[in-house]
Amino acid sequence: DAPGRAESLVQECSAWSAGRRCELALTLSTVDGLDTALLHRRQLAAFVPAGRLHHLILTPEEETCEQPGSAPCAFSARFNFFQSTWHRVIRLRTYYLARFFAAGANVLQLDADVIFFNNPLPFFDSRYAGYGLLTQRDGFSNSGIVAARHCGVASDLAIGWLLAEWSNR
Repeated sequence: DAPGRAESLVQECSAWSAGRRCELALTLSTVDGLDTALLHRRQLAAFVPAGRLHHLILTPEEETCEQPGSAPCAFSARFNFFQSTWHRVIRLRTYYLARFFAAGANVLQLDADVIFFNNPLPFFDSRYAGYGLLTQRDGFSNSGIVAARHCGVASDLAIGWLLAEWSNR
């Protein structure tokens, strides 16, 4: 996966989170949805204090990362055996959500059609501080928002297992 750097970013996050928890917003997109993914980046930059949350666009297409303004962006051809772009995006989402969580990151996974009107982090930090996994109710396999957060050893083990199993299905 070296050309798209997705796996090397997991390793960087793992090394970085050894000193401080990596907070990552992960938006899966293709070139067709890049405008919305970039809107996420602008919204999060406007709402979240600088340095608190890193935003990464992850895509199955190298072309998406070559677009102006897309960086930081990583592509992965890991699931390109699927004919459907939608299936590749869904598989990348579950796989890298599990990988980044296992590497020590708190991950906020966002579908490209999600928008924010306020900073979402205080919502997770206060109201749901003790919750390790939050999803919206539209079904676990197609949840527009998934927040996987480290909040305790037992919880982390259970969430890590659940995300790995979800990724492997």
